Amino acid sequence: MMQIAINSGCETCIFPMQDLLNLGAEARMNIPGTPLGNWEWRIEWEL
Repeated sequence: MMQIAINSGCETCIFPMQDLLNLGAEARMNIPGTPLGNWEWRIEWEL
């Protein structure tokens, strides 16, 4: 899907770091229907 976006002719493509680093559910930023704990993921320098 990222390759399709890159080849689409768009001037800018933005991808979440979780996708670029091929991380799993532990790096998820948002869980729909969950009132707390969303948008708190932070990248660790080790990655």
